[in-house]
Amino acid sequence: IHYLFFRYFNVYDAYHWLAFFSLLVGAILVFHFLRTVKIGLLGAYIGGVVYAFSNWRMAYDLPIVSVVPFIPLIFLALWKMLDGSRIWLFIGGVGGGLIVLAGHYHYLLEALAAVALSSVFLGWMRGESGWKKAFRPIFYFFLMSLIIGGIALARFISSLVFSEYSVRAGGVSFWSFASSGLSWFDSIQFFSPYLEVPPIA
Repeated sequence: IHYLFFRYFNVYDAYHWLAFFSLLVGAILVFHFLRTVKIGLLGAYIGGVVYAFSNWRMAYDLPIVSVVPFIPLIFLALWKMLDGSRIWLFIGGVGGGLIVLAGHYHYLLEALAAVALSSVFLGWMRGESGWKKAFRPIFYFFLMSLIIGGIALARFISSLVFSEYSVRAGGVSFWSFASSGLSWFDSIQFFSPYLEVPPIA
């Protein structure tokens, strides 16, 4: 999608249309997910609008905005698979993988952490009993993560190969910096971005 936009529009138009497209797709996926879990039409519409505008503050950074559809897509795919629609394993895995290719890695890790933690409660949300049914969402998330990870290799292998040639190679090591780049509270802040959590020493 990014290639097509930058191929047929000038840089400024392509950038802004892609940012708008990501927010729009995120809002539509939230709306569809909320309707799937039996939320009313107005409530689902409000949920989609709130989700889109809560991410509007990042519209200046396209790789970050590109991650916006990720969480509702994976949630929707998980719910559909629990309903017996296995095609959503492919839709969620491939769609999530394509988002990984375009998105900011730090926000992708936060999104994955948020969905992984939330998948533990999906069985409870559906009112299912028995430990096997309770672990089904976690298992489906793991399968989707394998597909997403397989597609993401195209990006991360090249990053590993060429990272030594980056300007950062002359200063602080990327790996020493990245080891402290993600905290457990980041997954909470993804849902509530204005929640300020003090750092823990």
